[in-house]
Amino acid sequence: MKTSLLISIIFLSSIFYCFSQTQYSVLAGDTAILSLSSAAGSIQWQQSEDSVAWTNIPGAINNPQRVLITTSLTGKRLFRAVVSGSGLCANYDIKSSVICYKILTNTSQVSVGDWFHGGIVFYVSGTGTGLIAPLQDQEIASWGCDGTTTNAISTIDGNGNTIAILTACSTRPIAASICDNLIINGYSDWFLPARDQLNYFYQQRNLFSVSGGLYWSSTEDYPNTAVCISMNNGMIVGWGKYQTANVRSIRSFSNSDLFSSINSSCAVILPAPFQNEKICIVTVDSVLWKNKILWEKTLGVNTEYYLIYKESGTNNYIQIGNVQANQPGEFIDLFSVPESHGDKYKISVLDSCGVESNKSLYHKTINLTIAAFGSTMGLNWDDYIDESGTYTPFRYYIYRGISPSSMVLHDSVSGSFNSYNDLNVFNVYYYKIGVKKTGGCNTTKSDFISFSNKKDNTPFIGINEVLCGAIKVSPNPFSEQTTIEIPNFKNSNTQITISDITGKIVRTITNLNRHAELVSVSPKSPQQIATNLSGSRNDLQIVIERGNLKPGVYFIELRGDRVYRGKLIVE
Repeated sequence: MKTSLLISIIFLSSIFYCFSQTQYSVLAGDTAILSLSSAAGSIQWQQSEDSVAWTNIPGAINNPQRVLITTSLTGKRLFRAVVSGSGLCANYDIKSSVICYKILTNTSQVSVGDWFHGGIVFYVSGTGTGLIAPLQDQEIASWGCDGTTTNAISTIDGNGNTIAILTACSTRPIAASICDNLIINGYSDWFLPARDQLNYFYQQRNLFSVSGGLYWSSTEDYPNTAVCISMNNGMIVGWGKYQTANVRSIRSFSNSDLFSSINSSCAVILPAPFQNEKICIVTVDSVLWKNKILWEKTLGVNTEYYLIYKESGTNNYIQIGNVQANQPGEFIDLFSVPESHGDKYKISVLDSCGVESNKSLYHKTINLTIAAFGSTMGLNWDDYIDESGTYTPFRYYIYRGISPSSMVLHDSVSGSFNSYNDLNVFNVYYYKIGVKKTGGCNTTKSDFISFSNKKDNTPFIGINEVLCGAIKVSPNPFSEQTTIEIPNFKNSNTQITISDITGKIVRTITNLNRHAELVSVSPKSPQQIATNLSGSRNDLQIVIERGNLKPGVYFIELRGDRVYRGKLIVE
């Protein structure tokens, strides 16, 4: 009998696989030689009896590492390596795959189906002996020695038959020599099975990868034939020694296999990025009036960045930004144009290993438009869409106000509708549409309103901001003061009037020369203002103080050689 070599098995399975599928059976007292492939960094070997509680093995920091296998309450012992400072993932300890053992006290505890000492056990005697085969076939070959009597006639001793065949027959390679020369899974004592041993293999063939058809046994039938068994139906046939058939080697085990060394390897497994990050809601920010995306961050999942994607064409999403994991879960799309159209957004995560998750399902913003029919303002909007279907607006809320910052809830309609008529409107109003998400987003957990873009009805109530020239106003809206700019101003013999939305004049500026101290003409100096007002071609800027103007919309007009008009909004 040849001596067995070190057994080298690579376990890349999860711990669930270890407990529900093939696992490696060892004897208490064996020595495990644990090694980690592709290791880079500091290693700490850990062990567990239940795959839940893991403890460091004192001093086990080498690669490879020798560990004595002892009994456990569960009959299992599991090993893994924790790699620190690997450079693969920033500030993250990487755990290897798990090496899993079923611990036996003697070979009488070995069961059919166990992975034990070089292969899968397919027969046990009940007295501590049994038979093992590798997972795969070896070759297709002839039995050899056609016409030669080898005396390999045993139906139960394949090892003895193999020796007899190789002694009587010098032809190489043949089925017996292929098995005799085989070194696999660290063992070299393989042989061609006898008839009854091959029949045991047939009965457990589902444990292995078999090709079907005839397989050689080592049992000689006649000088010109030997016994084959069909893996299709178990039929035993005499087959010509010169013909070919499949070759499957086997080895036997007994209590003499005690206290061997098992060389087992595991591999570093990069943790997969978190795959379930999703958008909470998208909205239009009511300060910047740009699209805003919000999500609830999942902590403790090794996320380094959140990546934000926007649809650029049908089902084509491009990355438009990122947010670090230590920042709030929100992003404002400064290049969005919510006044023109809605947008779809997705997010993904990038973990500290540089691996990106799948993109989330999209959320789409609401786009509002206005049409007028006399004094009726017709509001129309498209749906807010959560692609996952987990959130559907129950109602749409209509907000209205005399300025973008003063809009308040005006009315609402069922989430089944996308239009609303605001009746008997004779004033300038701003509108936006909102939807409510119960439970909110992020840390507030209060109901959150997602808003559409804003729209005003100025074009529909008979007010034209530009006739012969337009007055530029900045900032607008304003709370304390603003600056108006009149392009190509030439004639100071005129006045400026400010009217409210009913047409009532609330302020008049009649002597622009008197207001010259408030005028800043760029790039010219204040000394040139008189020249500007007397006829040179320049843009005139005047500071307007709020004074007694109440919050609302006002219209400013300058009449001279030309008519200039503009709109003021006081917050």
